[in-house]
Amino acid sequence: MGDCRAERGSDCAVGYARDVFEGLLKGRGAPRRVTVVKIRDYEDRDGSAMLAIQAESRQAAQWSAEDYLRLAADPGGLVLVAEFDPVRAIAPPGNMRVASGVTGAASLDSVAGFVAFHRVGDEAELRNLAVAAGYRRRGIGRLLAAAGHRCLLAAGVRRVYLEVRASNTPALSLYSSLGYLTGPMRRAYYRDPEEDALVLSLVLRTAAS
Repeated sequence: MGDCRAERGSDCAVGYARDVFEGLLKGRGAPRRVTVVKIRDYEDRDGSAMLAIQAESRQAAQWSAEDYLRLAADPGGLVLVAEFDPVRAIAPPGNMRVASGVTGAASLDSVAGFVAFHRVGDEAELRNLAVAAGYRRRGIGRLLAAAGHRCLLAAGVRRVYLEVRASNTPALSLYSSLGYLTGPMRRAYYRDPEEDALVLSLVLRTAAS
């Protein structure tokens, strides 16, 4: 069983993308701006944007740039980034556009979020997930997690674990909607401030299973 990067290919990460439509004018049939969400592999150029997103996400793990570099280089590591790419178009709500790649330097404004996993054997841990404040409540976290699950499943992972603060209601709601089940509680697991952690787990299944 190879590493996640070798197993997944473009269909795994980039295949999870959707358009976010923002009306430029009110009313039915008005011109709209199409914004393509690209889910892609982490690159070194993403570091500054990811740290900025992390800093404004109080519940996210506060990692260093080196932490992400090490995880991305690890054969069991998987770090994905969500990036917005505005495209001017006249399109009705509901159209879908899938991105085929990203070029150039990532800006602080274009990187909308990221997710980090680490795999050991047929199990993996969701280590960190954060979405920029201006892009929350648009389904970006769901897109990132789902793309990661697809990649991990392709690499042979069957179960994903994570810890989350007991008070982090938005995260608990997201993970529950993705099928995660709540397991044991770890008392006083977090610091600054001290808080209990809930352990969640998800069994990954293929479409046929």
